Amino acid sequence: MAIKLSAAGKKSPYGILGIAARKGETGVAFGDVLGSNIYTIFGIGGATLLLVPKSIPSNLLPLDIGLALMSAVAILVHALLRGVSCPCGITQLVTYRAYASYLILNA
Repeated sequence: MAIKLSAAGKKSPYGILGIAARKGETGVAFGDVLGSNIYTIFGIGGATLLLVPKSIPSNLLPLDIGLALMSAVAILVHALLRGVSCPCGITQLVTYRAYASYLILNA
């Protein structure tokens, strides 16, 4: 539960970035989201592993980490080739909802 509250508090400023993106400042919004996620993965994940060293569970590798990598590659390709558009965002959102539903149903 604490992780969910922390995630909600960390991600809530992105609503303001959505407003900036609608006003044409897409580079600022994209850079902030990308930078924040890189910090979350390496900063928070690294600090956690320093305090409580553990290996990554093997059951995360095929699906969870694979989907995260595919999502990152898809966003990068769209950003470099065409820019991130609404169809790309909707696709990512639908994929995330399907993944979250899968996790809830298989918990």
